[in-house]
Parts: sequence; C-alpha cells; structure tokens
Amino acid sequence: MKVGKFEDLLVWQEGLALAREIYILLKTCNGSGFRDQIRRVALSIPSNNAEGYDSQTYKEFIQFMYIAKGSCAEVRIQLYSLKAQIISKGNLEILMGQTNNISTMLTKEGKGENNYTLKSKSWKDNNAETFLSNLNPVMFRYIFNIGLTKLLEIL
Repeated sequence: MKVGKFEDLLVWQEGLALAREIYILLKTCNGSGFRDQIRRVALSIPSNNAEGYDSQTYKEFIQFMYIAKGSCAEVRIQLYSLKAQIISKGNLEILMGQTNNISTMLTKEGKGENNYTLKSKSWKDNNAETFLSNLNPVMFRYIFNIGLTKLLEIL
C-alpha cells in the first residue's frame, strides 16, 4: 500500500480507533483525572505517528514511533489499573489486545520492517550519502540487495 500522508498509515488508523474507543468507553467515568489522563495518552499514540511521518529525517520518524510505543505501554498500564471496575472485562480485554497490536506495529516501524518508512519529500531530496546514513540496517540491506540484483542482471 502506498502511503502519501500520515492518515494512510495503518498504525495511525489503529491508534486513532483505540483513542476513540477509550473516549467513548470512559464517557461516564467519575474519576475525571484518570479519565482525562488515559484519554490524553491514548490520543498521543496517533499524534506521534502523524508528527513522525511529517518529520524531516528517518531518524526523527523512528524516534516518534518509539514515543508512540511508550504511550501505548502507558495506556496498557492504566487499563491494568482499571481491573474491570469502570468498563466491562470484555471491553478491557479488547482494548488490551488493541494496545498489544499497535505496540507490535510500532516495533516493526522502529526496525524498518514496514515498506512505507521512506516517504517524505525532504528525505528524497537529500544527497545519496545523507540518505544512506539515515537508513537503519534492515532498510540498507534491502536497498543494497535490490541494487546488487539489478547489477547482476546487467552483467
């Protein structure tokens, strides 16, 4: 899938869905401090995805993915503290599953295992040396192997 804007990122879409569900499920929560905190931290997951996508370098992109991963862990810890007191056990399990799924997706982003991490205009406009220095090892090997394969086809 081609990604042209942060809204195309599956991890952003999943993070936003999680934030919306938390907003809805905690609508009637009496502990407004707790409710506001978990809502803020849940919304920070897709917010950091968006900010990372629009960052200037690959390194910044990865940094924002890891910040979002930390926010995901914070949501999970706050959900553990609920112990099905405010929302049903079934909804709690669904939210925990979503946070685990999002965390896995963010880990893959951090390792460069998704195919849409090299997308920003400013990254493409850099010279080759700067571009290669911003790649993580997985992406570098992938690009190197493609180049090597093309070279062998020519020879």
